[in-house]
Amino acid sequence: LCWILPQLGSLGHSYKRMQKNLITCPEGTAITSLVECERALTSLGLSLENAWRGAHGHFPLGCSYGGGRMYWNFHKTGRKNGNIAPVCRAHITVDNDGMLVESNGHVKYQVPWVIGAPPDPGIYLVVVETKQVFDRVPNKAEVQERLKVGAFSRSANCSICDGEVKVHGSEKAINRDTIFELHGKFFRNMESIVTLASGK
Repeated sequence: LCWILPQLGSLGHSYKRMQKNLITCPEGTAITSLVECERALTSLGLSLENAWRGAHGHFPLGCSYGGGRMYWNFHKTGRKNGNIAPVCRAHITVDNDGMLVESNGHVKYQVPWVIGAPPDPGIYLVVVETKQVFDRVPNKAEVQERLKVGAFSRSANCSICDGEVKVHGSEKAINRDTIFELHGKFFRNMESIVTLASGK
């Protein structure tokens, strides 16, 4: 899963574009208004220009996107379309083994559950919070344990370069824009916490 947020510290509904050839979103994940549809597409970096709004039996229901165009379809039934993909509230599917299942149903992977045990099987809405991890230079073990978001090489912008963990950015303050380098790999000083609507 990947969520694109306009800025760090955002908290609220996240959104995802599904695969094409679906008639609508999974139960409980549909976007409920035109305003929310526009907000969802903006958060995903998609254009609102040339948007279509209306009732048509050959487009997916509700909020969708295809061919560089937003669709808001309030038809009673709608239809699958090979060129248009529904846009839904971000969600995850948990299987009987506590694995996450991608929307195509074929890819599964494990995640660390903060609560220890996974939730019951089902589809869950999620919210994503991104925040700063360190307010100081971490050591090697801390980088390996906490930092998972990669960054582009910033070799020309090294501000603290004499330790095992190098710092790229302001040497006066460690903040959310700081990049840490360890063994030639670069990491953003941030983490994303995905919370289920149930609070897990």
